[in-house]
Amino acid sequence: MRQASKRVPHSAEKTVRDIRRATRRHHSAEEKIRNVLEGLRGEDSVAELCRKEGINQNLYYRWSKEFLEAGKKRLACDDRIELHRHLIDAGRAIPTILVTAYPNDVDRIRALNDGVVCYLRKPVDEQHLKRCLHAALTSGE
Repeated sequence: MRQASKRVPHSAEKTVRDIRRATRRHHSAEEKIRNVLEGLRGEDSVAELCRKEGINQNLYYRWSKEFLEAGKKRLACDDRIELHRHLIDAGRAIPTILVTAYPNDVDRIRALNDGVVCYLRKPVDEQHLKRCLHAALTSGE
């Protein structure tokens, strides 16, 4: 008898979770940015903004943190290809080998066209790295 009564709440809880999952709102990047910028303006409190937009305050603060972290990375010149280009423009060109965990063909072509010696993807093959180091060390000769 008890086993049957335990299954009913479990089944009901699963049904509720499924309904919540299916009806969960998905916010576009534009909505997230608009909400974060509105919150940063400070015209309304975060609680009031969240109530008006129908979002949880934790969600707002998570978006705000992601937004600020992305800006911090951008300001720190996180783009290695741009950093390489900046060094060349400043007259401080050095042989550069870029290693990335997130390779893509557009960046690879851009980097190699800008004078990067090698564009490697992680995990790096030891022999390939040795060839790149040799090329970088002999590029100025």
